[in-house]
Amino acid sequence: MVNLFKGYEATSNKAFISYIWLKKNDYKEGQDLSPETLMVYAENKYMTMKRLYLWNAPAKEAQDIMALTAQIVQLKQGSNRSSDASGSAGT
Repeated sequence: MVNLFKGYEATSNKAFISYIWLKKNDYKEGQDLSPETLMVYAENKYMTMKRLYLWNAPAKEAQDIMALTAQIVQLKQGSNRSSDASGSAGT
């Protein structure tokens, strides 16, 4: 079981790792958990997250950075269009 937990904890998905930690904690507290059952739980969690587009989705901070970057790009494009329009209006 130790290697199975280690394998699942090696993923980069924080939500999945948290789920596995909960299962690991239950196991350490004496809950009956076979390797086969853990594998079924992990696969179900993975499939659910994949179906909901949550598997390897960007973290909240990364989403915020992407949104701010997109806004900056839009503002720059709008600023350039305003500059071009005012510059050509004077000629």
